[in-house]
Amino acid sequence: MSIQLADIQKFFFYAMMQGYAGNAPKAKAPGMPGYKEIDVISISESWRCLDRYCVTPLSNKSAGTTTIWYQNDPVWVMHYGGEYSEEVIDFLKIALRANYEKEIFLGCRGPEYLESQDGKNLCYTNSLFEGSKTFAAFNGFESIRDLDNRLLGYHGYMGMSLLP
Repeated sequence: MSIQLADIQKFFFYAMMQGYAGNAPKAKAPGMPGYKEIDVISISESWRCLDRYCVTPLSNKSAGTTTIWYQNDPVWVMHYGGEYSEEVIDFLKIALRANYEKEIFLGCRGPEYLESQDGKNLCYTNSLFEGSKTFAAFNGFESIRDLDNRLLGYHGYMGMSLLP
């Protein structure tokens, strides 16, 4: 079977809903002190998505890599890093799920704009840099602010297909 970019993207959305945005259990990453990982394997075992990330106890800064394999060959990767305060993590997951549930690609993150509906007055924004708007190659920036425009967290991200 020939693998297509659309196949990778479909598995990406499935894996993300099963993973971090879906509140999957996290495990310690073997041989990587301070790292956690979420490993999602398809029922057929042809697909695997491994999200490994670290958050230092010295700050709210974090970084990670999400890799997708097809039949044990890496086919796609995304890197991300920045910082989020603990108080906005639940809203971050809501923003991510807003796009993942509908399989909307916007840099593999959340929507362009989303306001919290729980009275916390939070605002999520996400934008791709010009010229990087496909699942095959993308680069962008997301953030959460309060309505006074105080920055409460952000991630820069980039990713690409590893297919020819």
